[in-house]
Amino acid sequence: MKGLFRPWDLGRDDEEKATNLVSRGLGVPALFLLESMGPLSVVASSAATVFAPVGALLFGAEAWDSVPEFFGDRDRMRRMLRLIENALEGDEE
Repeated sequence: MKGLFRPWDLGRDDEEKATNLVSRGLGVPALFLLESMGPLSVVASSAATVFAPVGALLFGAEAWDSVPEFFGDRDRMRRMLRLIENALEGDEE
C-alpha cells in the first residue's frame, strides 16, 4: 500500500542518498540530526518501530521499514555522516 505522502526518492544506496541530500540543501540539517541521534540511536530505532503503523500509513510500509533499520545500525549512521561530510566538501569546491 502506498502512503498518504510520497517520500523523496533519495536513492538506493547510502552514497547516493548523501549526495542527493546535499544537492537539495539538506546536508547540514542531516548532519545535525545524525550527530544528535547518535547516542540515542537505539531509542530512535525503538520509537520508529512503535510508530510503524502510523509511519506506514503516511509514507508506505516499504519506505518506513528502512527507518528503524537505519537508526539501529550505528556503523551505518557513522558511514552516512562521513558520506554527507564528503559530499558537502565536494559541493563547496
